[in-house]
Amino acid sequence: EWFVDVGAQFGLWSLYAARVLEGKKPIHAFEPSPAFPVLAENARGHDCLHVHRCAISNQRKRTVFYSQGMATSGSVRETITRINQDHQPQVAVIGEEIECFTLDEMTRDLSGRGLVKIDCEGHEGKVLEGAQRNMDLGNDFIIEVHPPQLKEEGDSPGKIFQTLRSKGYEIKTVAERESTIFTILARRSQK
Repeated sequence: EWFVDVGAQFGLWSLYAARVLEGKKPIHAFEPSPAFPVLAENARGHDCLHVHRCAISNQRKRTVFYSQGMATSGSVRETITRINQDHQPQVAVIGEEIECFTLDEMTRDLSGRGLVKIDCEGHEGKVLEGAQRNMDLGNDFIIEVHPPQLKEEGDSPGKIFQTLRSKGYEIKTVAERESTIFTILARRSQK
């Protein structure tokens, strides 16, 4: 019925969803980094695609988001952003104050079941903490899991799996990469 893209960067997943949903279902893309203007430009002409320059977390607050230009490794923790700094050593890590909201808060007006994609560099656990309603409703999740970044955040893949399983989700790994990052699909059977 709808699609939410947490950590949308330039909007690749959101644009694909707009095509698949034929522009008839709402899509919300969230991106706090300097990549946001590119996302907003890519969303032009897609009336169903709503873009938001903010972070998704476990509570509503203002915080600093650290980014390295438009690289995909930005985070609310500077140490996490610096993990991948060697990929673009000439680009400085910059902090910028942004708004954070919970996923539940930002999706409260969406009805029916939806699909939530999360790619937020180790902040996955915090996003799920703020997504209790979404999990209770049985929405599906595609989550890119970042073990080194999760560890830096005081979290782990095991905690992510435990959170999802405690809500009745089955977890399937759908993509693994040599860099230890992997993607999971979390679905709950409909009764």
